[in-house]
Amino acid sequence: MTAIATALVDFLISMCLLLLLMFWYGVAPSIGIWFFLPMLLVAIATVLGLSLWLSALYVPFRDVGHLLPFLVTIWMFLSPVVYPSSLLPQKYSFLYALNPIGAVIDTSRWAFAGGHPPAAAAAIVSTLVAMVLLLSGYWYFRRSEATFADVV
Repeated sequence: MTAIATALVDFLISMCLLLLLMFWYGVAPSIGIWFFLPMLLVAIATVLGLSLWLSALYVPFRDVGHLLPFLVTIWMFLSPVVYPSSLLPQKYSFLYALNPIGAVIDTSRWAFAGGHPPAAAAAIVSTLVAMVLLLSGYWYFRRSEATFADVV
């Protein structure tokens, strides 16, 4: 809980600084700001769902802890963090939409730095994938929770 609270406070401070600097330099957020908060909920659902899956898998398979930094690095390169999503060929747009964080990053860029909004279909697919991750992670965690004490 402490790590989550610290990350949340860090996010809120960073967001306030971003808005302050945007005001200082005369950069107005676009209409995408209204889509940023719902997409932030998609990001939270994605991370929570993956956390539930990985924490439930960590108990019987301790190697998940060693695999996690590698997976986070791969996920960063599969998400449009250091490159714009417009560089991807159109034929891979559906595969790209399966990464819910991609739509979140595109919406963030649209809201705060200009650019193009994510496609509506990509945002819908990303939201559905995030919900599936959250619900299936919750289901798997609850199903395997009874054996945690036996394994540990």
